[in-house]
Amino acid sequence: TALDSLHSKLSAIDAGWLDGGHDACENAEGFGSRTPTVHHPIEWYARLLRQINDGLSEAPVKSNNDEANNVVQVPKARRQTPLVNAGYAARMAIMTYILERWLDLVVNNIMSRSPTEDSSSSESNGIRVDKSCHATVNVVVLGCGMDALGIWSKHLLQGTIKQQGHNPNDKNAPKIKVYEFDAWDNCILKRKALITSSMLRNSFNEDGTTNKRGLVTSNNKQGGEAKSLERQPFSIVCQGEIISCNNHSHEMEGRGEEEQWRKLQKENQVDYNLVALDLRLLSEKTPQNYESDRNPKSVLSLASKATEMDTSQPTIILSELVLAYLGRDGANSVLRSISNDILGTHECSMFACLEPIFPLDIEKECRYLSVEQSYSVQYGKQFSSKLQRGNSKEENYPDSSWFHPLASDRYTLHRRLQNDCGFPTSHVISYASLREAVIHVSRLLRGSGVTGSSKSVLSKVGSQFLLSKEPFDEHTALTLNLKSYGIVCVAQAFGPGMECKLEFPSWMKDVCPWSEGFRNVDG
Repeated sequence: TALDSLHSKLSAIDAGWLDGGHDACENAEGFGSRTPTVHHPIEWYARLLRQINDGLSEAPVKSNNDEANNVVQVPKARRQTPLVNAGYAARMAIMTYILERWLDLVVNNIMSRSPTEDSSSSESNGIRVDKSCHATVNVVVLGCGMDALGIWSKHLLQGTIKQQGHNPNDKNAPKIKVYEFDAWDNCILKRKALITSSMLRNSFNEDGTTNKRGLVTSNNKQGGEAKSLERQPFSIVCQGEIISCNNHSHEMEGRGEEEQWRKLQKENQVDYNLVALDLRLLSEKTPQNYESDRNPKSVLSLASKATEMDTSQPTIILSELVLAYLGRDGANSVLRSISNDILGTHECSMFACLEPIFPLDIEKECRYLSVEQSYSVQYGKQFSSKLQRGNSKEENYPDSSWFHPLASDRYTLHRRLQNDCGFPTSHVISYASLREAVIHVSRLLRGSGVTGSSKSVLSKVGSQFLLSKEPFDEHTALTLNLKSYGIVCVAQAFGPGMECKLEFPSWMKDVCPWSEGFRNVDG
């Protein structure tokens, strides 16, 4: 599914769904081309997706699970149907918009600090800003696959700092820390793609056997040892520095891997962490605890701690179609890890996910179904049948291979997050169908001069953004498809010393423009 998602996103880009039109790129090549003139951050995102795909194509990727030839055969990308292109374009538009606006908010609040002030904190845009320490911005991507969101966030942060009139190399400018989590094979593929395409300065030895912290990782030449690693709760597969336009230099060329790693550590430039794990595993490492502990957390809690993630800093956790594949118990344990161990206490921290939201068992409850209900039922069955192909060797995980929507509607969503997953009542939850979110975002990015709560101008993509550039007549199917997904964002309603009102923070209305009108965790 990771490769399918990458290829489908590239297909949507090639079909021009993210192209803003002539008013956005005057005298520039088409957005779907290999070397576009960059006018909007989403175009950098598209470029990075291509680089990852090129990195997969350029070098064979070894896998210990492929005993026949020890090489993963990466299929070639192919053009998808217009309906698939439209759906993936919508997903890319929403996830990139959330990350872009959130980083804009964080940079504005951090860079608004006055270096001459003596107080340890102040308030900016309704958010308490800590002046006592150097700021780090955490971007956490669950089920990262071959996506470019994490890598893109560094380019985006540096561009946002420049746009707000500051120097990214300023000592007070925030630095990025990216943490990506996925299954073992996906991590091996992605590490190879990032290094081959010169997107990452790797901190490991050439054979990838250690990360200098005593955690043996990666595909060691000793097949038996590598296979045993796959059975470990988690493994840090890759750490290093994301190579962006701002830090790409020949300074480290010719240096040995050991010397590069020491220099990266000394200058605190290690900003990328790739961790392999099975999100369904519990932090206690014993599947039997499903019954002995009613509220177990995922191994994600242990893995995030091992990366030394500082959750007191602004943190965003992104998940795109991940929780639905973990089974209900697995998804609950991951959500508990997020609410208890990763979301942290910073007022700017937030969790955002794009997941299926529809009643899967409505056939048992209703004698007659609407067209929309019938579509969601068939859509869910399609996913379930794909997931249950073949024979599973894992018998210890209850319904681990079943497809589960995150909820049936916004009300069951709120009850699940609060009652089953540990999100406190001090947090507010924004919810919209993917269709509702796309309507808001497409209007904003087609226009110009839109001012957000952070006083920055939202740059437009162009008047043709998210409009079909290919023959398209499946409008009803697209509407039903987009209604089957929901955008969920969770953030604190108030922080220490703030008035205890369960309402959306002003900044959240900028990051999630569809939020207004739905106030608190109780619905």
